Amino acid sequence: DGWADDVRVKVERLFRALEPSRVEWSLGRASQKIKELKRPLLVPSPTFSIRGLREAHMEFYPDGTNNSPEGKAVLRIFMPPGAEVRYHCWIGRTLSGSQEYKGNALTVDLLFDKGWKDHIRQDGSLNIGLEVLKDRNNTDESLSRDVQIETD
Repeated sequence: DGWADDVRVKVERLFRALEPSRVEWSLGRASQKIKELKRPLLVPSPTFSIRGLREAHMEFYPDGTNNSPEGKAVLRIFMPPGAEVRYHCWIGRTLSGSQEYKGNALTVDLLFDKGWKDHIRQDGSLNIGLEVLKDRNNTDESLSRDVQIETD
């Protein structure tokens, strides 16, 4: 039935439009944890779902991993297979810059200089976040944060 299909499509679009595009992880007792967690120990985030990413999660290595350069913290993001997104992350107020994920690996490691330690809040917590800027698997412009146009 054409009417039912039209309603179904509109309801699906509405649900996609309501999906949050960012996750913020408040890491409690961060100042204490960075003293205790030496390379390669980590803090795992709970699993989350946001626009374009289902059942994703993060791991924060305050002192880095065995393979990361000295003096760098690592934010490892576990992405679902098939996802294709442009995103950015932050630790405190330190931004990663825009990144692309094209579904070719299950994890992405972002390196952060130790300046993030200056952004630990007075209560000892640290804000870590990820925001999907564009879900490349969803081409519906009405649900996008931006519209792509071209001119020759």
